[in-house]
Amino acid sequence: MKTPFVSPADVAKALQEQALALAALPQAASNLNKTLVAFAQTVGRLDTLVQRLDRLTEPLEAPLTALAPRLEALVPLLDEEVLGSVPELFETLKNDAVPALHRIDQTQQQVQLIAESVERIMGGLDETLSRLGALPGVGVLQRRVANSRSRSGPATKKAVGDAPAAADS
Repeated sequence: MKTPFVSPADVAKALQEQALALAALPQAASNLNKTLVAFAQTVGRLDTLVQRLDRLTEPLEAPLTALAPRLEALVPLLDEEVLGSVPELFETLKNDAVPALHRIDQTQQQVQLIAESVERIMGGLDETLSRLGALPGVGVLQRRVANSRSRSGPATKKAVGDAPAAADS
């Protein structure tokens, strides 16, 4: 078996490469050390973040645990057909229910205006009837109307224009 021949130039080249590698070793070790320090800082920040998230989510754990069985019971009810009809339901509410609610509000305002008008009319009628009752001779007319009603029977109703019986002259 022959041993391979190594020339002095090959040995010098190999020694030069090893010297360069040894010279780069401190820089590589420094870079590795900086990387490990940055990694340790990142892990520390992540640990702080996880602890903060634990504090924030801890109060939610009990209610969510209590809610889980209800949600599991709800899942079978929410099939694809039901969930598919939700957008249509919202569209129907938007097109039908919301305008109806606006009309109800407008109707309430109109009823309020009508009630106020009726109150004003009734006040005017009361005042007019009081003034009519104060006229001379109205008491005599009221007694005659009362006498004619008593002869015709109790079923006869008082006319709208009749003056109040309290005002006699």
